[in-house]
Amino acid sequence: MNGITQKRTISQKGERPELPAPRVIFQKLESSTEAKSVPLWQLKPHMQSHIFPMTDHIFQSLTGDIEQRGLLEPIVVNAEHVIFSGHKRIAAVQHLGWKTIPVIYCDYSSGEVLPLIKFNVSAHGADYVTRMRIYETCSPRLLQKGLLPQEFIEKLAAGTGLLARDIQEDREQFLSEEREITVTELKEVWGYRSDRIRINILDSARGTIVQVRSRNFETESGPGNPKEVMRDSYRKACSGLFHHSQRDFAVIGEKITNLRTEMGISQYALAEYLGVSQSYLAECERGRYRSCEDVLVSLQRLIADMAGDA
Repeated sequence: MNGITQKRTISQKGERPELPAPRVIFQKLESSTEAKSVPLWQLKPHMQSHIFPMTDHIFQSLTGDIEQRGLLEPIVVNAEHVIFSGHKRIAAVQHLGWKTIPVIYCDYSSGEVLPLIKFNVSAHGADYVTRMRIYETCSPRLLQKGLLPQEFIEKLAAGTGLLARDIQEDREQFLSEEREITVTELKEVWGYRSDRIRINILDSARGTIVQVRSRNFETESGPGNPKEVMRDSYRKACSGLFHHSQRDFAVIGEKITNLRTEMGISQYALAEYLGVSQSYLAECERGRYRSCEDVLVSLQRLIADMAGDA
């Protein structure tokens, strides 16, 4: 399967547009190793996929590899089509123009985080920066002072696929009173947003301020003690608060436009359906707002309802 199909023709005015295939509903879902082909529009990103961000380098490398060799492994999703393994591959095949993709269904609930982590750690490993994101997301207690039983670390290792030794060493390194976060480390941990990230350290009457800037993004920590301000900026980068780049939103906005157009839905009609202004929807389609994610989910539900009524 090369995954590439001809672009679907848009229906003429007054005709009902061609509808995507209806979603597969499982009466009794069990883990399965049988791959099924589903439309890309049905797939939904996991809410914690930011732990394993897509850099421009990874995106270009993965896109080129899939274009030459095809997709070597299916995507892993649950019954609601939430992605547990393969969100980077999906971004690549969307760029290549694929309309469907093979998936394997698992029986995890959409809110489970550990399966997402274990899938990705098993496939790609996890460097120090990625491990810090994992701790911030599923076990912030690990990065807090105080005694922790060894069973806590071993349980975390079993759930995430990380080595207990690495977890223990990461905790000791992060909590070390002597250790200071360097500018190089900040650039590395913020680097998933842009290859052109800039770190500015300013001295003010109230203390140190750390500014993090790229073309479409800016945040700062402080003022305060230099060591604590640097650590605060580091923890922000590891959290999920800033994981989307402007390119991510632009991709989502483009997907909204393409889906809406293919289904023959006008921008005005979709805005009416969502209860928002047309100008606001237009900004979402340009990738200007984080809420474009919610718009995409609502549009996918509308399309699914249309398919069910067909």
